[in-house]
Amino acid sequence: MAKNELISLSILNIAPMHTYAINEIVKQVGLEHWAKISTASLYNSINKLEKAECVSVEVHQVGNMPPRKVFSLTKKGEEKLHSEMVLALTKVSSYDEEFYLSMVFGSGLETEEFISLLEARKQALENLYHNKNIEEEKKVHELEQIPHANILMQCGVDHYHADINMIDKMIELLTETPNYFEIMKNEFRRKIESEQGGNGEN
Repeated sequence: MAKNELISLSILNIAPMHTYAINEIVKQVGLEHWAKISTASLYNSINKLEKAECVSVEVHQVGNMPPRKVFSLTKKGEEKLHSEMVLALTKVSSYDEEFYLSMVFGSGLETEEFISLLEARKQALENLYHNKNIEEEKKVHELEQIPHANILMQCGVDHYHADINMIDKMIELLTETPNYFEIMKNEFRRKIESEQGGNGEN
């Protein structure tokens, strides 16, 4: 299940609610900042969950106000949420796995291009961090006294700093040793040839 669907089910598990209330909860726990989840993406997920019969919709009319949809979890939605929570809390996975895997061998790229892509990633991270004003959001949440939101937002900040630190170290390594990946590949080749040669002699 996509993270947006898990969050949608979790929010609606609090109580039936309309889109404005969902938007307020997203803001209160800082989902747009530390989890990169927008209210628009949640609405799309809720529509998918409705088609899957995990969410039901009722139209409420209050006075002269425009009618608005109120979303609720169905029994199937509650069961789905439970199973997905169990999976989410027990599954161990790597953070940003594809990015880290792409750097294991540095395959298919010249060093200059590799460094350029790392610099572009660093710039994108810095833009995201500063545009989102995470530190300011943290101060707001501290004032609102939402302890677990502060913890989660701090996790996002820590990931940001760890990514920047790692990128800086990789750029430094590749700048000092431009043929680093080729050296590593040659070392792998030498070991493979040695092992294959040893196996052939047995």
